[in-house]
Amino acid sequence: MPDPTFSLASDVDPSFSPALDANPDTSSPTTLHAGLSTYSPALLARSQSLLHHARRPPCWSIGLAPLLARAAGPSAASMSRVQLLLAHVTVPSVVDDPSAAADAVARPPVPRALQRGKERSQPPLPPPVMSGGIARGRLAEERKAWRKNHPHGFVARPETLVDGSANLMVWNCTIPGKQGTDWEGGYYPLTLHFSEDYPSKPPKCKFPQGFFHPNVYPSGTVCLSILNEDSGWRPAITVKQILVGIQDLLDQPNPADPAQTDGYHLFIQDPAEYKRRVRLQAKQYPAMV
Repeated sequence: MPDPTFSLASDVDPSFSPALDANPDTSSPTTLHAGLSTYSPALLARSQSLLHHARRPPCWSIGLAPLLARAAGPSAASMSRVQLLLAHVTVPSVVDDPSAAADAVARPPVPRALQRGKERSQPPLPPPVMSGGIARGRLAEERKAWRKNHPHGFVARPETLVDGSANLMVWNCTIPGKQGTDWEGGYYPLTLHFSEDYPSKPPKCKFPQGFFHPNVYPSGTVCLSILNEDSGWRPAITVKQILVGIQDLLDQPNPADPAQTDGYHLFIQDPAEYKRRVRLQAKQYPAMV
């Protein structure tokens, strides 16, 4: 849009008798434009352009004032009427920065339909991230509870990082073999790996790779119903209950849910050899001094 403050000397009809003086009740942009209709076509086009922005008061006041001042000429009555009209159509809080006002005049209005479409097209904001996380908060409470009371011979503590801080998401544990069983005398290392979804999802519990037991996978991962997200797991299950449950599993395998071929076949077909292998493994994991 051309700058409305340009010189209008060539656009105004010298014989023009301003309609502003003839219509003292004119007080809106629309009727003011009607009063300007007796100007030359170029001036009429300028007023139409200004009326396009009339709903944006800063643009109206900045662009219209110099236009009417030039158009009114030396007539004192016309100038007085111009001032009165501007007082009716100008918002009191006019833009202070001239450059910002000029930008507002040059910027065409955005249709409401496009504005609504733009709002709909914006992607939703991501959910806020909770500081510390639910998992770490729960594990911190588990750690406090374990320190206050835990079964004799069991060990459970978060791993220590290089900088000396505790990693609550990985716990190094030790499960003692039950007295009076073939597992007695062994202190079996177990690692608990917690995810950010804990306690909604159970931890992954792992013995050393190659651990001998019908319900332990070759990788060392324990196969136990209470550790199954789709069946026995409940968020209320504690670390203490997990470790005690695994201790019970050592001497009471579940042949209906085998995880390794070697341990399963010996447990079913050769109990004597199975017991020998268990006692041999117990010697491989003596008590830590």
